[in-house]
Amino acid sequence: MGSPRSLRGAGQDPPRGGLGIRRAPQGVRRAGFGVGSHRARFVEAAGLFAREGGTVLGDGGSRLRRRRRDDAEDRPSPLTPTTDRPTPACRTASGKHVAKRPKVYNDRWEIVGDLGEGGQAHTFRVRDRRDGSEGWVLKRLKNHTRLDRFKREIQALEALDSPHIPGTEDFSLEEPAYHVSRYLGPGLNKQVQDEPLDLDRALALFEQVVTAVRDAHGADEAVVHRDIKPNNVVVAPDGGWAFLIDFGICQLEDGELTTLTTGEEPFGNAAFAAPECLLGREEEPGPPCDVYSLGKLLYWMVSGGRHINRETISEGVLGRIRTDNRLVRSYVARLLRGTVVEAPARRWTAQRLLEEVARTRRLVARLKEYEAGGLIVLADGFDLDDAYDGRGPQARKGEPAYPAWVHVIRVGGGDQPHEVEVGVTFEGPAGGDARLEGIDLALEHMAGEDEALIRIAPDRDGRPDEGGVLESLRVEGRGDFSTRVERLRSRARPVLREDVRYWILVSVPRDASEAALRLAPTDFAPQEVGSAERFDGREWGEVKSASSPGYAIRVTARGEPGAEG
Repeated sequence: MGSPRSLRGAGQDPPRGGLGIRRAPQGVRRAGFGVGSHRARFVEAAGLFAREGGTVLGDGGSRLRRRRRDDAEDRPSPLTPTTDRPTPACRTASGKHVAKRPKVYNDRWEIVGDLGEGGQAHTFRVRDRRDGSEGWVLKRLKNHTRLDRFKREIQALEALDSPHIPGTEDFSLEEPAYHVSRYLGPGLNKQVQDEPLDLDRALALFEQVVTAVRDAHGADEAVVHRDIKPNNVVVAPDGGWAFLIDFGICQLEDGELTTLTTGEEPFGNAAFAAPECLLGREEEPGPPCDVYSLGKLLYWMVSGGRHINRETISEGVLGRIRTDNRLVRSYVARLLRGTVVEAPARRWTAQRLLEEVARTRRLVARLKEYEAGGLIVLADGFDLDDAYDGRGPQARKGEPAYPAWVHVIRVGGGDQPHEVEVGVTFEGPAGGDARLEGIDLALEHMAGEDEALIRIAPDRDGRPDEGGVLESLRVEGRGDFSTRVERLRSRARPVLREDVRYWILVSVPRDASEAALRLAPTDFAPQEVGSAERFDGREWGEVKSASSPGYAIRVTARGEPGAEG
């Protein structure tokens, strides 16, 4: 991740709040968030000053000061142009005279450029007249009837402490209300329009946006953004830092949730908003609505600006993810299936999503390590550090020893079928033929001498073609009732054809022996696989499971000249 140092000047470290963003004094915050007393003091002070005829203004983003109306004539108002001339007027088409908007605010912020406007506010590039710096944004409220929302946004920005959420430098709640923050970079929407993100960069930036949401949700008074979309994410000029902005319709979980919107008013962008944010829904939008929007944002980022229609995560939708690697596509699909879910209670939390994004990035990095060694990973059911599902005969009380879909391979044994064989599928390379390099799989010894036979066969009409077995590999028995990852290297190095399905067939040839083919971690579904069982040498039968996470198997191949032979 790039450092923001270059954006602030040499020799200065970025503060916790981001790029030169001023924060509340030390002691006002704890655990990464402004404590409740900070906001309470803000509200109490605002009420007190209003009763005494004063106006609350922000000074430096963390201090409050009072300006009495009775001495307003002695000092220039920070809300009017800092000249001795009256505000010039202009004539509208109807002939009415209206005052022009000020060009300078608080005798400090001078407008130097227009950044556009939305339904609630107009934003400008401004220059700080104190030191001449121009790296600032002034957001001015357009509709004063939305002042409560504007106040709430300022309160959220004043309270939140996240390296990926910009704070306020100055603000005013008088007409025209405004607040000022650092200019951090262009919007993500503009960047993707200019050049789509590669997947690695998309995941890196997305992780930072999720960090911002996690920090907001995990605050003492949780803040829900409710309008996460590409326009509200900005990226620093060096491309390494992402920030979540525009908390204009945010929600603070403080008992005043309904003050920002009404039941007749939808909010959020329809392409990214959760179902509960739309009209006619009884659920009060809370933190899960941000997680839903994050999932929609992720897909937008990794697909070059495309959208998911509602919660439809089909093969066609996944095919638009900008990668040729099926495993990488399945990793991203898992993130989408944990977030873009209609029922709020079934979505991950922002903290869980952050953990899963970090996990995904490490899994993608592992694939790149194999690629750097000239290997193609065709299937991988292992988690980080080659972890797999650890359940077995020593499971805790009340926990099933094996999930219903685990495969137990046996020969002999009472009333059970005399012989059980299993098969698991994997797909051939996508970018051309390659030669089999090796197979890693987790096997558990259960009884007898569990020597295992591993065969590789092509698929024919959805079943293993045992007449065309490409290679047979053996695993020596151990007899120690343990599970370990067997790493088998191919000797024959047969050619695996592009986009052809293959089977890994597992059996135990020794009499009265049992072994188990272990699963991938139960919360980890790297890719969909087919499986089959055969009893006592009869026909292979397909095994279906809607909840299997796949199997702890890795297949590697090597693309090289002559593979087509």
